[in-house]
Amino acid sequence: MATRDESARRAVRMGTALVAAGYAVAAVAIGLRTNDDTVLFDAWGAALRGCGFDYGCLGRETRFVVPTFFYAGWITVVALLQSVAGDGWRTALVGLNWLAMVAVAAGVLELVRRLTSSALAVGITAALFFLAGELWLWVPYALSDSTFVALSFGLFAAAARTLPAAGRRTRGVALLGFAALVALYRPGGLPNAFVVVASLALAPLLGADAATRWRRAQAVVGLQVAGVMMLVIAHAMLMRDPSLWPLRALAPWIQSLSDDARAGQVMFHRPELDHPPPASIGDHLRLTAAKLQRFVAPTAPSLRFERKLLAGFGWPVLWVLVTVGLWAAARGGLGDRAWWVGWLAVQLFCCVALFHGLQVVDRDWRYRAPCVPPLLVLAGLGAAQLEARLARRGT
Repeated sequence: MATRDESARRAVRMGTALVAAGYAVAAVAIGLRTNDDTVLFDAWGAALRGCGFDYGCLGRETRFVVPTFFYAGWITVVALLQSVAGDGWRTALVGLNWLAMVAVAAGVLELVRRLTSSALAVGITAALFFLAGELWLWVPYALSDSTFVALSFGLFAAAARTLPAAGRRTRGVALLGFAALVALYRPGGLPNAFVVVASLALAPLLGADAATRWRRAQAVVGLQVAGVMMLVIAHAMLMRDPSLWPLRALAPWIQSLSDDARAGQVMFHRPELDHPPPASIGDHLRLTAAKLQRFVAPTAPSLRFERKLLAGFGWPVLWVLVTVGLWAAARGGLGDRAWWVGWLAVQLFCCVALFHGLQVVDRDWRYRAPCVPPLLVLAGLGAAQLEARLARRGT
């Protein structure tokens, strides 16, 4: 008879294979997709090749509301694909997207196995992959999303492994280098990198003892909440009057954000969610609250029926399991690595939500996608906890 861990290993292999097959079918059924961003990135990749991969030259040759320096990693991928596949780089990218998501599935399921040794938890986590529209939707698109999800999950997994032994300098330096790579892949990587760097700095202060760490973490979260409140108020003032921004750097981006905020935009290309143009600081605060709520919401009124169906079932199940897994991890009963998995997953989701809630939420939650794999790991912990409780009741 197979041991518990051997059964979990088989579940990882089977789950990864099913996700690989399912995502391939979805990609073929949807077909290659492009949008205005694809055209822009095509031009930037060509510019980088024309500059001989000189990133200073790229900055001089391109103009955008955010400096192209913050897209350096992604533009490099585009330029390399153009060099290898020519005009077929978009199709080649779809293949790379698929490989990236298969790697994420394998990484998530393997991490769940290592933390739980539960085949059931691995199976439930794999099933939730199929309900996560934020993941499979972007595989056929000639965009950065799937590769960024893989890169950000790699950073999350590396941090979860490194932080319990954060005193080892070599590991810490390597993690900082990984965080810098994610931050320079595309601007959406900034909150991911911030969470990891901040957690690395906090690790020695939080302590190694589970009870002490839990107590100190609550104090840190209290300080974070106070800081976020001040940030949101300052942001509301800035959106009302962008001239308050004191630097020339990023001024076009601040002005663009202010224009969107003063128009009452909550979510791109979903006008049914727009608010009346804000007339006061309070109105701007309510607009930000609406954007944060929409970032977390499973669906939107104009979302396609099949996406509503998947999200309406998948996200409630995910949140229930995440809550159970987070509680077990936070109390220290699952070990140091599980504790850091819970800390990083929650910190990442909240930081990314705030980062994009202070802007405009994408119509298909593309920027929520990197938060999903860490939540799936927590859901796997929750499934294992429920399995254990049912087993105890049975005996």
